[in-house]
Amino acid sequence: MLDSSPPEILDRIFLHSDPIELASLARVARFAHERIYGQNNQQHLWQKLFLNHFDDPLSNPRIRSIFLQHPLTIKQNEQHVDWLKTLTTRITLRQILTTADDALIRDRLIKHYPDHRFHQLYDLLFLILDTAHSSSPSPLNPNPTSLNISFLENLLSNPPTQFRIIHFAGLNHQHNPIYAHRASLYDPLVAAAAKLHTIYGLTSLDIDRPRTRGIARESSYSIRNYKPNNFYGPFIPNPDPDPDVPDQPEPTCRVSWPHLEALSLVVGLHLYMLRRETQDILAAAKDEQEAADNDQIEAATNDEQEPPNVMVNPDMQPQRHNIHPAPFAMPNLILRHRRAQLDPNQTNNDQEPPTIMTNVDELPVDPAPLGIPYPILQHQGAEDELDHELENEPARRGPDRVLAQIPWPILNSLRSARPFSQLMHPAYDHPPLPWPPTIPGSPTRPVDLNQYDWAGVGGQWLRVVTFLDYRLLYEFNFDQNPPGNLEQRDEARRVMTLDLKVVSIGDPPEDDHTHPVPLCLRTDLIDRPPIFFRGTLE
Repeated sequence: MLDSSPPEILDRIFLHSDPIELASLARVARFAHERIYGQNNQQHLWQKLFLNHFDDPLSNPRIRSIFLQHPLTIKQNEQHVDWLKTLTTRITLRQILTTADDALIRDRLIKHYPDHRFHQLYDLLFLILDTAHSSSPSPLNPNPTSLNISFLENLLSNPPTQFRIIHFAGLNHQHNPIYAHRASLYDPLVAAAAKLHTIYGLTSLDIDRPRTRGIARESSYSIRNYKPNNFYGPFIPNPDPDPDVPDQPEPTCRVSWPHLEALSLVVGLHLYMLRRETQDILAAAKDEQEAADNDQIEAATNDEQEPPNVMVNPDMQPQRHNIHPAPFAMPNLILRHRRAQLDPNQTNNDQEPPTIMTNVDELPVDPAPLGIPYPILQHQGAEDELDHELENEPARRGPDRVLAQIPWPILNSLRSARPFSQLMHPAYDHPPLPWPPTIPGSPTRPVDLNQYDWAGVGGQWLRVVTFLDYRLLYEFNFDQNPPGNLEQRDEARRVMTLDLKVVSIGDPPEDDHTHPVPLCLRTDLIDRPPIFFRGTLE
């Protein structure tokens, strides 16, 4: 029956099929093989199949350049992409990494990505990430998402894949992630895995294995990792300058992904624990309220009276729970659940007691529960974990900026990381305007720098500060018998908010020329000029 169908009908059927299904069909039917792999129809069909699974890499000039110049983009010639082979490479990666059998993943990796080619797997993952974008919002699709990000979510949410790829177990046969090997700054595989881990966020292995925190702390609090030749930051050290050479090149600024990974793990695990503590507070508050309600009902029953009406008064705002410092949890996990309790330090006997809250789902949403500012990032996907979440609550980017979803990959994060450590501000709610402005500003109508803020600096950020006791820090770095590890040691933390405002783009602000931007900290991209900003801390 299919072999007698018009070509248009066949193509429509093929376009609604998975590439794996088409490959199976082509093996059992000659007509299907000719239609699927024939030269007359091959690239046209497979390009459409590619766009069913991935964002269009040719629609954006910058992304088009990245895609066409990448060695993993297979081309028939300089101008035409071989869509069949390019899609086949990605679907093969999907088939390798989506199985739940760790041994099978390892065997498939050995077959398709042997030792000398293993780095290509990371290159392909980063190519998919770098070419991710979403379509413009429309009435039918007000919150478009990226197909590339959905593809990566499907791959990297698999625990065996996290173990083999994010934690760099790779083709090895050990039973633990090779955290200890992350000290190598120059191994490209170590750097690639650390970069992917930093972008992705926390995994179940990070949370369940105490040694993870210990190794991350040991890297973060080792003073030898902070020197002038690496700008006291997570950068690969530059060679020490030769005093006998007068004119030396300016030092480079290459990211040390293993060290940045350690820093992100320390902060991410703190945020995870803060989130868990907040959940415990909310759960305890709910249990206390239910117990109080049951006591009231029981007392009313014993007195042969009707149960009191304890429904929520929607006009009443519950008092904030007096906690210092305010525990942090992802905004969409706590905005509906708070403890209704008077602050004992501010209680006024003349005031009426607050309305008893019994139905948690009817609690009014306050922009700043528990002393926490408005959501820095509306994380999607967290609703799968807990019953208490905030639905469709927008996040802010800057003045008068509102968005409900965040379509950019790194800022959007991936599903398993969203509730834990990915707290970047939504920079890419829409593409920034090109700099410099085509119409210069004037004293009466200055240029709106938020429109050109390509990095999303302006707006509200979360700042997390963690530190060891000074005596322990000194002992760890300078003592003759330093502690072997830091996983069981206490660590302090502070959570605060920053309100940042862009004051200049490109050139330093007119009132401050004392902070020139070193060449090594600048990008070579014309559309990525330096951004100067100021802010206030709460």
